[in-house]
Amino acid sequence: MNIAETDQGNIRPSMKERQRQLREDAILDAAVEFLQTKGFNAMTLEDITEAIGISRPTLYQHFSSKEDVLIHVAMRNLQRTSQYLQEMDPTRPATDRLREFIAWSIANKFGPDKVTFYDMTRLVLSCGGSDPRLLKPQSAFMKDVEKLIEQAQQEGGVRTDVRAMLLAEVFVGTIKSITFNRLVVEGHTTAAEITAGLTNLIFVKPTS
Repeated sequence: MNIAETDQGNIRPSMKERQRQLREDAILDAAVEFLQTKGFNAMTLEDITEAIGISRPTLYQHFSSKEDVLIHVAMRNLQRTSQYLQEMDPTRPATDRLREFIAWSIANKFGPDKVTFYDMTRLVLSCGGSDPRLLKPQSAFMKDVEKLIEQAQQEGGVRTDVRAMLLAEVFVGTIKSITFNRLVVEGHTTAAEITAGLTNLIFVKPTS
């Protein structure tokens, strides 16, 4: 791997590596667009190569198959979701951070033209099971959510009659839900209503 030195002595990717990363991101961005408009089964590698103006052999330099593209979309989305959670100001109350993260996650899941890591996870499962490359980061993400809920419980902002692990599963399970996705698309509920429902389920109601 060719690494260039910065003026401060830190290492940075070479121009070739940056170009490779930009091309990979372009491939994944195009895949997301086709996942939104055509779905995984109808999407083809030719759709992607034609959209961004590369050859199929060039795509194969980055990804081995359509399923491999899907896995990397899921990995990238999971990384972005985890990064959002980890970059929240740790000096803020955990209860406030949890409320924000729930609202952000639901907005990203059920907002217009969204394909999130939750959707990618469901697609990966439908393609033959969870890929080993996703297992470790998914587990780490769930632990981070559980830890945040535990901190909010210690503050008194989240109910304590249900373990943090189970509340984390309820939260993520709701986001993954195909049923909720259908209900939103068909106009039977909204992201705001789902947020309110989860909030009422997880958080302690303020006493008057």
